[in-house]
Order: sequence, then structure tokens, then C-alpha cells
Amino acid sequence: MNIRHTLGRSRAVVGLAQDIRRVSTRLSRVTKLGRDTGRMRRYCASQKTRKLQLGAGPTILEGWLCTDILPESDQVLYLDVTEPFPFDDNVFDYIYCEHMIEHLSWHEGLSMLKECRRILK
Repeated sequence: MNIRHTLGRSRAVVGLAQDIRRVSTRLSRVTKLGRDTGRMRRYCASQKTRKLQLGAGPTILEGWLCTDILPESDQVLYLDVTEPFPFDDNVFDYIYCEHMIEHLSWHEGLSMLKECRRILK
């Protein structure tokens, strides 16, 4: 057996290749979408009670502005929580974030929390 054949049969290698393809596809979509500030503004203008979900992943919350660094659907907008949020001060009534902050460094998490405080009413 040659090495290429052996690696092609390895579940770990095949799984890694599939993960790379999935992330690559999502990154290309994020590059095309960029920060859709128009949709963000329309959401804020149309909602009396404004709710922001950070790190949505596959979870879509009805009535929330769902965001993620790698959006998995068209209902989720790109937002990198390690960067300043593209919102004015005192905009949101609620912010929801689950199983995400542990993926950030101490300083990134602190910066994210400061941004959350800034945009909360």
C-alpha cells in the first residue's frame, strides 16, 4: 500500500479534510457578506425590544439578531466579538451568549464584555 491510499482511508485525515472544506466554504461566504450593517440597522429600527445573540452557531433564536464569526446560515450575520461592535451605545435590551467566551483569551473576553456593556441600555 502506498501512503496516499493509507491516508485516504484514515478517518482522522478524512474528517480533517471535511472540516477544512466546511470552514473554507463558510469563510468564503463571510468574505462575500462582510458585515451586513444594513441588515443590522434594519433590525434595530424595526424592533421595540432589541436582542443580540453572540456566537449563534447553528442556533437561531426567533426575534433576535443572531451573529457569529462563521455564520452557518443566511439568518446569522457575521460579527467578530474580538473587534469593536458596529452598534451605537445603549441599543440592545438583551444580549445572549452561550458556550463562547471560553474560546476567547482573557483580554478578548474582557473587551467583548466591555462592548456588551456599552451597547446595552
